[in-house]
Amino acid sequence: MKRIPLYTILLFGLIITLFTSCIKKEPPPDPVIANHKYVNEWIKQNMELYYLWNEKMPSKLNNTIDPESYFYASLYKYDKDFAPDGDRHSWIEKDYLELQEYLSGVVRNELGFDYKFYRYNENDVFGEFAYIKKDTDAAAKGLKRGQAFTHVNNTKMTLENYSTLLSNARESASVTLRVQDPSFDPDSRTIHFDNEQTITINLHSKYAENPIYLDSVYTINGKTIGYLVYHFFAADARDGTNAYNLALNNVFQKFKSRSVDNIILDLRYNNGGSVRSAIYLSSMIVKNLNTKNVFSREEYNREYQDFLVKQHGEEWLIEYFVDRIGNIPLYNIGTVQTLYVLTGNYTASASELVINALIPYMDVFLIGTKTYGKNVGSTTFYKENDPKNKWGLQPIIAKFYNSVGKSDFTDGFPPDINDPDTWNMPKRELGDVNEALLELAIGHITSEVTPHTIATRSARPTPDFALEVGSSLSSKPWRNQIIMDNR
Repeated sequence: MKRIPLYTILLFGLIITLFTSCIKKEPPPDPVIANHKYVNEWIKQNMELYYLWNEKMPSKLNNTIDPESYFYASLYKYDKDFAPDGDRHSWIEKDYLELQEYLSGVVRNELGFDYKFYRYNENDVFGEFAYIKKDTDAAAKGLKRGQAFTHVNNTKMTLENYSTLLSNARESASVTLRVQDPSFDPDSRTIHFDNEQTITINLHSKYAENPIYLDSVYTINGKTIGYLVYHFFAADARDGTNAYNLALNNVFQKFKSRSVDNIILDLRYNNGGSVRSAIYLSSMIVKNLNTKNVFSREEYNREYQDFLVKQHGEEWLIEYFVDRIGNIPLYNIGTVQTLYVLTGNYTASASELVINALIPYMDVFLIGTKTYGKNVGSTTFYKENDPKNKWGLQPIIAKFYNSVGKSDFTDGFPPDINDPDTWNMPKRELGDVNEALLELAIGHITSEVTPHTIATRSARPTPDFALEVGSSLSSKPWRNQIIMDNR
């Protein structure tokens, strides 16, 4: 047998060693990027199938970036000049369980009040309590609608710090506010703060707000008036009880038993929520309830709509008025000629859906300011029990029309009587018949409001140096949303 020289074997071994050492070793895959790709692929699939503007999504995206950036990069974004029909409302949350809680009004680290911020004296800011939430420490400490606060944890609010002072304070168990009564002197054009108090409020670690803030019945000058303050649209606190919808039905049972012939619906702080709850509320109010009458018609992206119609027929795109909540009869007033709605710039989406749906069937009279303007709806996408993906998507998937094909409220509904809910409006508690917007609605119902009264109210002096610069109402989890049930 022919032997191979030893030096040849050694040389061959050296060549192999040199060759393999020149091969660049691939680093192990980055687990963070791998997870980004996993989640982003799921985002892409859902958006391509269901997103209302799926045909206008970018064709190429970097799927290694974090899911939040990837989601927002995939949107057909609104632009006043180049995309006036674009998306202003889709969003994403890191935890779908928190998202579901938020949409049901369950909030962590709840202050116990909603507020608006106003700039004055060029650089100073004060907050105004829009309303105090029920069963909170803020209510127990005696805070009142219309009061102002100028300091948070002994720090004065300015344009530089107001947006973070209160949000940072919410991370603690309590917050200390310097509370005062504001007033405006039109002669000296200055704002005065009186009756200063320092109040410490304990936050609630998990608070479920009931959307039915107040309901009352007034008998004034021979008119029986039902008044409802409704702050968002939700079925329950995500516990499957339908408690909020059933409580709403009980309110209208009371209205019906008291022979209410006029309804004032206060939606000035209601910026959206569930379509199903909007249908229930509208069905309780609409004149001559008929379950064959169209509440709304939905329009999806072309491919998804074709699929839905092929699978379920055209009826799938239509929502009708209803006469039951599950197996429970729904209480409809039935004879109300005119619905009075108190509105503001936070009246949005599902609130506007109710207004738009009822207009073909009865007179709807708006008092306040122009509504926000949102005629599209979203739904929640998530992967249950997937440890690699806790994200929750809330993309816009549909546009809404009423029974006569109208959907032209993207600029909001203008009020029939303009009366802004500004800080210097004489502030009384919601439900007080002398509260500004409620008083105006009652006066219109009882024919006590004259053109002179309206002109006087509209001319109420407002300092041009006290301008709204922010609000908790604009950061609600269901802000400006029509939330569609997953079907």
